[in-house]
Amino acid sequence: MLVAIAPQAAYARDTIEARAITVATTDGALQADRYTAAGTKARPAIVILHGASGIAPFADAYVRYARTLAASGFDAYLVSYFSPHANGSPPAADRLEEFRRRAIWRSRIGALIGVAKNAPHASGKIGLLGFSLGGQVALSTAANDERVDSVVVFYGMIPMAEAMVHLPPILVIHGEADRTVPYARGEEIVALAHRLGATASILGYRGKDHGFDFLGGPAADSAMQQTIVFFRRELYQGISLPGNLE
Repeated sequence: MLVAIAPQAAYARDTIEARAITVATTDGALQADRYTAAGTKARPAIVILHGASGIAPFADAYVRYARTLAASGFDAYLVSYFSPHANGSPPAADRLEEFRRRAIWRSRIGALIGVAKNAPHASGKIGLLGFSLGGQVALSTAANDERVDSVVVFYGMIPMAEAMVHLPPILVIHGEADRTVPYARGEEIVALAHRLGATASILGYRGKDHGFDFLGGPAADSAMQQTIVFFRRELYQGISLPGNLE
């Protein structure tokens, strides 16, 4: 049984500032909200990638992740990466269209990564946090963009029709009773990462279905805590933790 100890917050959540930003890309403007704490301490950035339904249906959950990450010593970017030419998941059997859309999304996310790496007080370290479809997009982006230093995938799977030769450290979080993306798909991510020489592990939650962490409760709290612990370990190497965490 996993016993999760809550990571100490670096900043009070009510001091977190949210600011809308617009990033120019080759496929139109990209909208994101940047969540950050006050202060001048260098900090990594986490880009949060939504699932196939977009941000709106689960906005409260995504914002909770963004605010908690910001309070834990990261700049958090909650981004709507869909575009007019690549809006939502393609039909499951259309591998060519799936590949085309991922390429557009990677490009848009890459433009945001450039902004995040050069933001005030940025350490230059980048993590991706992807949920379901966003997990696939996170893996695809990390495999093609060496600026990505680590990835957390919630109930995702390996992108189809895409060859990968590189991945950064990965944590997979998956409900063992997931009926949308079976738990075995998460295990496949870990196996692929190991074949490519990357460190990777999977954290399974017994009896939990797809999106379990959006419903609240002990499992959701544990998943959030494990996400923070992983990103702190991977992204704070060589720089000191902020505030009262030092």
